[in-house]
Amino acid sequence: MIEIEINTIWFLAVVALGAVVQTITGFAMGLLTMAGITLLGIADIAFAAAVVSFISMANTGVGLRKNYGQVDWTYLKRISVTFLPAMAIALTLLTYLSSHFYELLKLMLGVVVIVAGSVLMISPKPYARKSGPIGLSLIGLLGGTIGGLYSAGGGPIAYFMYRQPIDLSVIRASLLAVVGLSTLARTIMISVSGLMSWEILLVSAMAVPLVILVTLWVSLYLHHISEKFVRRVVYLVLLSVGGFLVFDSVVLLI
Repeated sequence: MIEIEINTIWFLAVVALGAVVQTITGFAMGLLTMAGITLLGIADIAFAAAVVSFISMANTGVGLRKNYGQVDWTYLKRISVTFLPAMAIALTLLTYLSSHFYELLKLMLGVVVIVAGSVLMISPKPYARKSGPIGLSLIGLLGGTIGGLYSAGGGPIAYFMYRQPIDLSVIRASLLAVVGLSTLARTIMISVSGLMSWEILLVSAMAVPLVILVTLWVSLYLHHISEKFVRRVVYLVLLSVGGFLVFDSVVLLI
């Protein structure tokens, strides 16, 4: 929980940074935000993930406002078949780990952050042909698990989608649609299970307008920003933060 006002300010600062990175690179907002908040001890993982879900919905809404017609609905439906059930199970696991094995939850987050940071530096080569139902189901399973635990399932799905031999604009629109659907579903699941709180809603109400403004502002200057340079910086940040989370968790677990 966010305890004092200064923590709320730090929370929003991390969110703004995540929105900048998301706008430039296409993903990593959830992971960067989760990692930063957990590292600084601003809020617990479950709270931060709930707010990140609201933020991601806003970010994808802004991103899809002009290109929703380019979404490949076949990809979306096939990924969702395993994504949504995996998310529901992972949310239950999140509740359990938060109460009984919080350091293990942090350790797992650190590993996910390190792997995602490494993937960020890879320029995936397209497959020779589109992935079939099995491949889409497996990536949905992985994305749903990470999405349920940390509201950051877009990373593996982004890597997978960028390897599909389809138009880049279709990939971006479809990826945004997957992230939008997953965060909406996660928010509904939290609300139905009674885990939603007024504090989550309050912080989200402050964070969402901030994300929209930052996204629109950065979009105006994208042609002046080197995506490769930003990817390298984010890679180093994620690697450092993830490594610290792993080290800190292992020390406390031993």
